Amino acid sequence: MRNASYYRGLVIRIGRLLELAILWGSMQLPDASLWQAFRPGARLRTDADEFDVTILHLDPLVVTSGRVAVGDPLVDLYYNEPLSKALPPGRYAVRLAQVTGLDGAALAMIRCGPGIPVRWEPAEPERHGVDSGCSGIIDRKLARKLQRKSSESFERYLNRCTDALQCGDEPWANIRLDRETGGNVLMFRTVDGDGSYPSFLGYSAGGELVCLVTDFFLEDAVQEVRLAGDA
Repeated sequence: MRNASYYRGLVIRIGRLLELAILWGSMQLPDASLWQAFRPGARLRTDADEFDVTILHLDPLVVTSGRVAVGDPLVDLYYNEPLSKALPPGRYAVRLAQVTGLDGAALAMIRCGPGIPVRWEPAEPERHGVDSGCSGIIDRKLARKLQRKSSESFERYLNRCTDALQCGDEPWANIRLDRETGGNVLMFRTVDGDGSYPSFLGYSAGGELVCLVTDFFLEDAVQEVRLAGDA
């Protein structure tokens, strides 16, 4: 009769095989697909079907401190460590890639500079968690300001965020929080709901930062990003 250690080992081996099967069947990131998904005519191929992609242009993100935090705007965005890569203060274009027929963002992009990314690196922190089905972006200084609010005031702010996301026609909302600077928080529903999602930095051939992309869909569900005209 085989002992308990044999069965534990068998379970471990089966688990590793399942992990490999998942990896072989899904996209390995980062790669050019993070950029291609935002190009006109992009389609995402999964095991079940191919989906068209619609690009949504959000209001600009106002950055005053040079540091940006990403996270769940209804849970922990305001307490997360900011991304290690600093950005010059300014207003940054933000786009969502939305899969036709599905609600929420498949990817989110902050456009940091001109050019086309040819090299990708994981951001630091590499991932952020989502527990409310929503993700968000905010300037770190503004996030710290929100931390200092009283519990009642912060609760009213969270209710404002929830109402903005639930009442709007789009899967995203922009809440201005600082009248002087225009500082704001951008938030949006994620296509896969709750989970842990990676962010990547895209650099040009000259080594300049082009964009920050957070993936909510490719890693787990997509095998290929196809462009118009691809065979």
